[in-house]
Amino acid sequence: TSIIGRELLTSFNGESLLPKKIQYKDFAFWQKSNLENESFKKEEDYWLNVFNEEIDVLNLPIDFPRPLIQSFEGARVGFYLDKDILDALNKVAKDTGVTVNMILLTVFKTLLYRYTNQQEIVVGMPIAGRAVNEFYNVMGAFVNTIVLKSRIENNATFRDLLNLTKSNLFNALANQNYPFDELIKKIKVNRDPRRNPLFDVMFVMDSIESDVGQSESALNFEYEFKQITSKVDLSLIGVKNKVGIDFQVEYCTKLFKSETIDRFIKHYTNILEVVLQNPSTGLNEICFLS
Repeated sequence: TSIIGRELLTSFNGESLLPKKIQYKDFAFWQKSNLENESFKKEEDYWLNVFNEEIDVLNLPIDFPRPLIQSFEGARVGFYLDKDILDALNKVAKDTGVTVNMILLTVFKTLLYRYTNQQEIVVGMPIAGRAVNEFYNVMGAFVNTIVLKSRIENNATFRDLLNLTKSNLFNALANQNYPFDELIKKIKVNRDPRRNPLFDVMFVMDSIESDVGQSESALNFEYEFKQITSKVDLSLIGVKNKVGIDFQVEYCTKLFKSETIDRFIKHYTNILEVVLQNPSTGLNEICFLS
């Protein structure tokens, strides 16, 4: 959207757009031709090694029986982390050598672990898919999905899981060009029409870009529309700016009541409050109830 916004404002101001040397079709050709290259083969080997064993499904407590065919009916509930929390996140990130996004993702994994008591937690995460610089300003659907699998030990602390998240994320991003669809084809997945393959939950973090531009003769405003779909069972979606983080919890309404999602948000923020005070707290010692 930032690319569209910049080009619209450029045209609106009477300026000419620079001709594009690369189009989206060039990306499609590049991706297809590279599937046989050695670099892609190395990435394929990485992902096949990560998912060389069958993955247990995430047994989140749900409010309604799971439909026989996966439902994409959904809704969103929002919450906000203010600047004080963002400042605390930045301090912990600096002290522990990670990013704010890694902390927020690890809190998400911690809550899933406490809800399910499962040691293996798998979370999907979309990425921009513009690792090649030439494609950075080209409009099109470059988004790919990486899958983060964490094996949590019984006596692990939040800091332990945070370090594991950091390592897993670095490795996944180093192999991010391998298409998710190809991974699904290659690995042995027990396809269940009631579920998404490989993962049932997603974590999404974005930041507001400030380079869209302004125009004296144009008014810029946001239009908020009602979300009525959910790609997976549950997604935590955050947008970070300089004064805080806006979160949306996207959930399947065929599985969860809105009251359940309200509790999820309270539990998430309670865990965040605990680990910001002491990142070395044991995962099983964290009280997420109010």
